[in-house]
Formats: sequence, structure tokens, C-alpha cells
Amino acid sequence: MPATPEETGKLFISMLETVEAGLHTGKLNDWGLLGNGRDGYAISESNEEELFAAMLQMMPFVTFEIFPVLSADQSMEAIDKAVSAMQSP
Repeated sequence: MPATPEETGKLFISMLETVEAGLHTGKLNDWGLLGNGRDGYAISESNEEELFAAMLQMMPFVTFEIFPVLSADQSMEAIDKAVSAMQSP
């Protein structure tokens, strides 16, 4: 980890340059930093392999918690499949 505020700033700028590149290329749909300066979010429609490659660029300085998100249509389809499976003998 960085030893000085200057090193911290350089590391943070480097990360933000990577974020900007991802937004520019479309690999990231959105990104934000929370007001505490430690937490944030990123939204991406990348597949698992692309997402893992992108995360590797920021490890070990950033930790990730990944949550898949379903659209309303995807949710209804999943519910229909689950209900059908429960009704089948």
C-alpha cells in the first residue's frame, strides 16, 4: 500500500484513468465513488471472463463484491421456470 499521501494520490489517479478508459470503451456502463472516499460502485454488462480481467487491473488495491442483476423480464422468466419445475412430478 502507498506510504505517503502523494503515492496515494498517484495510485488513485491511475485507478481513475483505468475507470475512464472502461467508460470510454463501454466496458463500464457507470461508475461512482461514495462520499466516504473508500466505497463505490461500477455497473458493467460484461461476461464473467471480461469482468474478471477488468478486476485484475485493480487488485490488490480494490476489493470487489459482485452482484448479478436481473431485468424484470429475466426475473419473470426465472420465476416461471421455478414454478414449472415445482409443479412437475
